Amino acid sequence: MLSNINEHSHKIVCSLDTNEKLQSVRKMMHLISTSHYVILQKDLWQNLHDFETKNDTWSMKISKSIARDHCTCQTITPSKHSIEQRQKMIHRQMTTSGMELQEHFLDLLTWTQQCSPPIDIHQITEMMDKCVENGLRRLKDKFNYKKTMLQNNYNDHEAITKFYSLHPSEEQIYLAKKIWQSVAAQLKVKERQEILRKRISLRRLPSSVDRSVDQAVDNIREMLESSVINDDERANLTSQCSKTITQFKCDVMVLTLATMENIIRGHVKEAAELKQKFLSDHSHRSQLTIKELYEAIENRIETMRIRLNIQSNLTPSQMAMFIKGLQYVIPCQSRFRHRTNKQIIQEQYEMLLNTVTNCLRDNCMSASDKRAQEAFSELKKFHHLFIIEGVVYSQIFMTGSKMTHLGWTRVK
Repeated sequence: MLSNINEHSHKIVCSLDTNEKLQSVRKMMHLISTSHYVILQKDLWQNLHDFETKNDTWSMKISKSIARDHCTCQTITPSKHSIEQRQKMIHRQMTTSGMELQEHFLDLLTWTQQCSPPIDIHQITEMMDKCVENGLRRLKDKFNYKKTMLQNNYNDHEAITKFYSLHPSEEQIYLAKKIWQSVAAQLKVKERQEILRKRISLRRLPSSVDRSVDQAVDNIREMLESSVINDDERANLTSQCSKTITQFKCDVMVLTLATMENIIRGHVKEAAELKQKFLSDHSHRSQLTIKELYEAIENRIETMRIRLNIQSNLTPSQMAMFIKGLQYVIPCQSRFRHRTNKQIIQEQYEMLLNTVTNCLRDNCMSASDKRAQEAFSELKKFHHLFIIEGVVYSQIFMTGSKMTHLGWTRVK
């Protein structure tokens, strides 16, 4: 991990040639990691203390039944005494961690200066800090997520409180709850849909789908291992089996997404009908009061959408990338520096050969028989010919066991 931090890191890591040096660096990184973790904890609890002091939510509690009826989260905030006790404990941990870091830093400084050649203490500590920050990135994102959700949950609860402050009737409360429940169900299905699209884009389908399909073809795979089947026929049948499985998974995912889309449309239609019913109820209410209640309901729906966007943790552009797939990006030409054309052609051919070999292996086809070797030879000639003539292929899209040629661009 340290060797990949920067351009000097590999040389410094090579200088750690004894077990004592490695153990010293590992201990130092552990202490740095502990220190960073304590700092993250301190920021999180300080943020909670400041938030509850600012909004006066020390005694705010929402029961499970109320949270379920209003499609929000149950909130039980720690008491002021508990938060202050935790902050004191974190302060003691920071003091202890700082003393251990200082002590071990002096030990690290001693043996780095005794190395031949001496190791730059600033470079190695900077490397360790960077390495620890990379390792704690997900934890830092999790803590930031908690801070953001704390504010969004408060906004959601405030939107519900504002609706009740307008003194709605029992019928209006019932309709408002039904609207929020319909919107919450819609957003929940939409979130599942986006997660599934992301999985499909990353080619990481739910384990339940893979498990059920694999169980369905276990019997076929056992029969294909029979010694009486010709090798070429076995390869052909295995390839057909693999393609059938891939197509079946694709059909299941398409059907699942279509079903989710219909469920979302159904919830949208249901919410629209409930809103229309709410607006048409003029019993014992002025038009202005109904408009204010309706705006309060819409404001609550908006806070629900914001909470969903935070939970999915993806921007609209990122989600569009997962839905539509990655666009081809022309590689940076700087990677061709200091290399001859022959080296570039050979590296490109090896990458292409590795892709084709993996594709054959995934479909249980031989990559070492006579036909494959002849095909590889022709592929090399074909690749070399087009590169020499100045033709650069712009896109190759891999789908299962076949390559679909998407386009060629002739470079003048």
